[in-house]
Amino acid sequence: MTENILTFLQAKRLLKEAKFTKKQDIKIFTSSNLDQLDIYLKAYAAKESIDLRIQTTPFNTLRQNLLNKESYTGEGILILCPWDFIGSLDWRSGLPESFIDLKTARKEIDKFEKVVIKSNLKKILYIEADLPPVTGLTEDLQLISSEIAFTAKKLGSKIIPNQFFSIDSFLASGSPFGGSSLNHAACIINDTVSNNTIEPKKILITDLDNTLWKGILGEDGVEGITASSDTQGFLHFIYQSYLISLKNAGILLAVSSKNDQDLVEVALNNSKFQLGLDDFVSIKASYKPKSSQIMQLSKQLNLGLEHFVFIDD
Repeated sequence: MTENILTFLQAKRLLKEAKFTKKQDIKIFTSSNLDQLDIYLKAYAAKESIDLRIQTTPFNTLRQNLLNKESYTGEGILILCPWDFIGSLDWRSGLPESFIDLKTARKEIDKFEKVVIKSNLKKILYIEADLPPVTGLTEDLQLISSEIAFTAKKLGSKIIPNQFFSIDSFLASGSPFGGSSLNHAACIINDTVSNNTIEPKKILITDLDNTLWKGILGEDGVEGITASSDTQGFLHFIYQSYLISLKNAGILLAVSSKNDQDLVEVALNNSKFQLGLDDFVSIKASYKPKSSQIMQLSKQLNLGLEHFVFIDD
């Protein structure tokens, strides 16, 4: 993502020089102050020649606006923080007079989850943030944090990592992002606004020695390599199990390895492994660079390299 990040000056220049071909209206439902994100969000949209017009809910009125969402018919983006789920987690409200218990916390989380579901907003982000010490035990606070994050993911949220949250900025202005994180956060939000998704990969290419199996085929021989569940090859047993699940889900499997082709075929014909020769659409084993083997496979399958994932030890 780093190569896509705009600086403040780049964002200003983009907006100044932009030639818009279409307009887009969005409303951001949030309890936070996101005014400082405005220039970055508009600049990221301008890269796609989109004149982005942003409406946000008034500060700290998220729940009311979600309950009355029927008054807004445009595209909505929901940006959540931990204190949206449990009000006493809001740093700006000060600490509660008494500690909260897990049972009460879970009830609040469940109640807010129902509000979000009823709002029918589909584009949701969740900002991971440090929580104030509102429980008597650190372990309880960690549990609450985990339950909120889990609920956010159940709702389909894209996560904005904790590294972008700034307690100083939030206390000072209500913005959860510090100045150095605004452009990063805006980039993540823009991906949700513009619905940019990474196309699923179509083929997984794996190395063999100390990857698909434990050991080096050319040195240890077929009998010296292993991917058994009850030996040192246990990690490779798990890896092969995962490759089988990917294959069953429609992902193509292939091999690229610096090895002897005939010896590789003998090893994969051995019933000691979960995966066999027929599980791979292509096996390229030679002493040419693996990169050239993968390029050759790309031409052979008529698939661009953007569809490939290569795994090596």
